Amino acid sequence: MTASTVTKIEKQSRRITVDELVAFAAVLDVSPVSLMLPAGRTEQVQLAEELTVPWERAWRWAHGEQALPKSGGSTAAERTQWLDSNRPYMSPLTINEVERLLEIREGFAPFHVEMNYDGERWGESVVTRPGNKRRGEDSG
Repeated sequence: MTASTVTKIEKQSRRITVDELVAFAAVLDVSPVSLMLPAGRTEQVQLAEELTVPWERAWRWAHGEQALPKSGGSTAAERTQWLDSNRPYMSPLTINEVERLLEIREGFAPFHVEMNYDGERWGESVVTRPGNKRRGEDSG
């Protein structure tokens, strides 16, 4: 990238390409989204000409955590499908990471982790060890 290109981008006299955005992010050691959204909390963020959303929602959408209003469906299954499409690295890996963290922290294994997520918020999560009963199970 030439110095002239950088100057034009800085002066906002030229739009930035996706390749250039990625190059800047790599050089600055940040994710591309960090260069696209305001770091400081603001009330609203304009993502496109006719698309303005709350600051936190913009960041969650950019990181694949939460769909924009009306784009990710309203049922738990639709939200889960949206998450699976936008965070393909999360599903079983996340639970495996939690189990491994507990093994390291507690000094023994195995653990079994159940995590409930409806696409918008985490519900009850249960951690059990072999021989221990989960909450709600009777002893007899």
